[in-house]
Formats: sequence, structure tokens, C-alpha cells
Amino acid sequence: NGGTRAISISTLIDANNILDCSNYTIDYVLLNTNITSSLAPFENETLLVAEDLIINSGETLSFKGCEVLFQSSGTPKSITVQNGGTLNLQNFNGQRTHLFACDYTMWQGIVVEPGGTLITSGTTGSPTGVIIEDALKAVMGMGNSSSSGAPVIHVAKTTFNKNLVSLDLSDDNLSSSYIFQSSFKLDGQYLYKDPHPGVFPEKHVSLLNVDDLSFDSGSGIR
Repeated sequence: NGGTRAISISTLIDANNILDCSNYTIDYVLLNTNITSSLAPFENETLLVAEDLIINSGETLSFKGCEVLFQSSGTPKSITVQNGGTLNLQNFNGQRTHLFACDYTMWQGIVVEPGGTLITSGTTGSPTGVIIEDALKAVMGMGNSSSSGAPVIHVAKTTFNKNLVSLDLSDDNLSSSYIFQSSFKLDGQYLYKDPHPGVFPEKHVSLLNVDDLSFDSGSGIR
């Protein structure tokens, strides 16, 4: 009575769980891409990854302010950074860089081999940050149990969301790596995409036989 609203109810709908790859406008299609020469950075583009990407030694792949869609077609797709290669993810001109699965199957994630480098830099909690979603293992750092040649992983102000495992690092001294002001979370009650619909993430962060990784107090798990 009197026009006073006593209760307000809202529903959060994640469009990524409803749309498929055909609902997005694709400017560039990366098919069966083996990066053997450094490309100019992709800036403010929408890109479709339909095959595994491999970044070879001496080469760099940069996504700046890009929507990067992974179309699994039944087999989860990955980005592998080999020894001497670099993958760079960052926001650009007010646009976020967002990696996610655009169909109903999770993508595999980013694999950083010994000697490879991953750099992410965004603004945590902001629509103009770096967001990595829908991966089986969003970032996997493969150590070699050696005193040299460790993967280099610089994660700054990045949001990990709706991944089975967000960060999986193992078997190396990671003194050259750090996790800085990043967040690990699950929007919604559970994962939605195959092969793990209706389940909770296994882990946000998994560290096995890892030494000297810098993990700052500004990073959080929700």
C-alpha cells in the first residue's frame, strides 16, 4: 500500500551460457594456427579459435582488448606457449580481453611449457580487464624440475571465472613468476558447459612442488 516496494528480486543471466558461436560477429578466424612468425597485435577484435594454437620459440601472440572465442567442436582447444614463445593478454582502449568458450563445451586452456612466457595485465573487477572463463585448466604451467628453463607466468589484475581449475602450476622454481591483484571466482551456482555441467570447480589454484612463486595479498578467491 502507498506505493512502497518492500521486496526486489533480480536474476543474473549469463549470455555466454545461452548463445553459441554463430551468435557472434567474427572478424578473424584462426584455424590450425602454428605461430612461426610474430604477428602484429590483435587490437579490439573478435577472434574465433577453432583449432589448437601453438606459439613457437621467438614468437609473440598478443590479444589487446579482444574477445577470443573457443569453438571446441567436441574436442577442447588450447593455446600452447612453447620454449621461447610469448602470449600477451591485456585490455586496450577501454576494452577488455576476454577468453571464453562460445559453444557448449569448455576449452582446454593456456599451456605454458618450460621456457614459455604468459603475460596478462588488466584491471581486476572492471569491465575493461582481462577475463579467462570456461576452461578445463585456464593456465597450466609445466615445470621441468630443473634449475633453469622454468615457465614464466606474469598474471596481473586478471579475473578467472567458471573454470574447472583456474591456475595449475607444478614441478619448478617459479621465482620469475607472480600472481598480482587477481581474482578467482564462480559466477552462478556451478559450471554450465560440457563435460562438467552442474558441478563445482575442482580447484581455483593448484600448486604442486612449486617454489618461490609470488602470490600477493591483493589476490582473492570467491
